[in-house]
Amino acid sequence: MTDIRPEPQAPAGNGLAVAALVLGIIGVFFGIIPLTFFIAWILGALALVFGLVGCRRRVRRAMAAWGAALGLVSLILGSMGVLDSLSVPQYPLRR
Repeated sequence: MTDIRPEPQAPAGNGLAVAALVLGIIGVFFGIIPLTFFIAWILGALALVFGLVGCRRRVRRAMAAWGAALGLVSLILGSMGVLDSLSVPQYPLRR
């Protein structure tokens, strides 16, 4: 008689937490580089959403929280880049 064994189950993961952390790290990196603030803003928004949704799951909550925090930092850096690009210096006209 053959012995039938169940296949081993893979451990449960939290893909949203991993995605939030990766997007948050890349977003902060783009937030530091001048003129790439729009990329940081988009990645930060995605990381924040994925991190907050990933915090609802029981697995890897800390990773999801770090991803959400880095997403918030990316949003702040992106917003600072927008404000910096809008603040064009007003030079006096020479006559």
